[in-house]
Amino acid sequence: MMSKVILFIALINSLCATMLGLARLEWPSRSTWEGKVPYLIAALIISSFAGTVQVFLAERGEKARRKKLERSDELRAILMTALVDLVRNCGADWHTTGVRVFKTKKKRWYMLHTYHVRVGLLKLDASAPSGIKWVDGKGIVGQCWETGKKQFGNFDNYGFYDETTWSNSVKGLPKFDLTFKELSVMRDRYGVVAAVPLVDQTTNRYLGCLTMDSAPKQKVTPNEAAVHQALALPADLVVRELLK
Repeated sequence: MMSKVILFIALINSLCATMLGLARLEWPSRSTWEGKVPYLIAALIISSFAGTVQVFLAERGEKARRKKLERSDELRAILMTALVDLVRNCGADWHTTGVRVFKTKKKRWYMLHTYHVRVGLLKLDASAPSGIKWVDGKGIVGQCWETGKKQFGNFDNYGFYDETTWSNSVKGLPKFDLTFKELSVMRDRYGVVAAVPLVDQTTNRYLGCLTMDSAPKQKVTPNEAAVHQALALPADLVVRELLK
């Protein structure tokens, strides 16, 4: 798309230059160009400036793309250390355990909620995203944001809920602000889900969270304290990477 815009501007620039040349030669006649030369000069200057801007934006976009790829590689290396620790010390399964980095998305004037976007993922048996938008307060990720504290949930324990009992339940397991439809998605896809907040210690600003998730009905259920300990150091490294 960018290349087409640049080509279009170049054509306009060439056309203006050609027309100015014809005006200088007074071809086909002087009257043809009377009063038009200032407009041609203005169009030539604008098109030249616009072309420069387009090139600048293209180079800036390429630089941003390279930076994003470099960050993705760095985050993947950090997530690998977290996965190794989860497998060795928490009994997690290599193929079905996922480790993810979520970063806060800036709120825009037309949005009712701020939300998280995933910027890092390491999972050998990767699947499509859940389709749930993790706004503040929703799910393990959203609760991590809202409270600024570590979160843990085992969705293998939620199997007895149907839509009625989920809607009417006041006491019992944490609901994480999930609808029954969202709960159904979570327990079909995940067993244990845990999150630790990513916080800029200098400003105490919440940046996002680092999460782990296991497949449903695993032989070994990862221990909450061990999982959070395994995520602690990688979380600090992720914060440094996000602040670069």
